[in-house]
Amino acid sequence: VVTLATDLLVGVGTGILLEIVVNLSHGAPLRDFFKSSFTISQHGKDGYLLDVNSSMLFTNVLKFKKTFLSIPEKHKVIISVHDCAVVDHTSLIMLNSLIDNYTESGGNIKLVGFENHEQMGLAPTSTRKLKLE
Repeated sequence: VVTLATDLLVGVGTGILLEIVVNLSHGAPLRDFFKSSFTISQHGKDGYLLDVNSSMLFTNVLKFKKTFLSIPEKHKVIISVHDCAVVDHTSLIMLNSLIDNYTESGGNIKLVGFENHEQMGLAPTSTRKLKLE
């Protein structure tokens, strides 16, 4: 509605601002919009552990993708989201695509940590937030 009532740039800006507000309301720390933390370590003799130490948000999805693509093909990979306060829908869509491509090229991926998250909608790619204990 904002885009139709004004111009395209105002509409895009409003959409970005709304996405930030929604992710903040789900518990994403403000710092995670600007600084993300992903670490890769050797796991066993032919595997890797990609540990996500910050929220996965639309603002840091490209950094995650670059980190993920640095893992050699055809290995066993564990992606851990245990420490993510929020994993937004944009990140989940990209994550599913990366997993599909990696497994099609002969790799094996296990995604762990969502058992501690609450799914915010019915869609499989809806935002997940860390459950409060």
